[in-house]
Amino acid sequence: MSENSVTKEELDEWKKNEITKKILFELRKARSIISKNLENGSTLQCVNGTIEETAKAVGILYGIDLILELKV
Repeated sequence: MSENSVTKEELDEWKKNEITKKILFELRKARSIISKNLENGSTLQCVNGTIEETAKAVGILYGIDLILELKV
């Protein structure tokens, strides 16, 4: 393991931090909103670039999921 790698213990400690909990809560909230917007077809109603808006929303969801499901 490189010196820049995070150990499981460090990750667990980070997840218990109060500020981390608040950030993760906000990320879950944002994920829920974006997901609901996609489900409701909000990107299909865009005048400017339906494909781009959908791809952007999916990319944001993917990024949030990477953080929320972070494992070592």
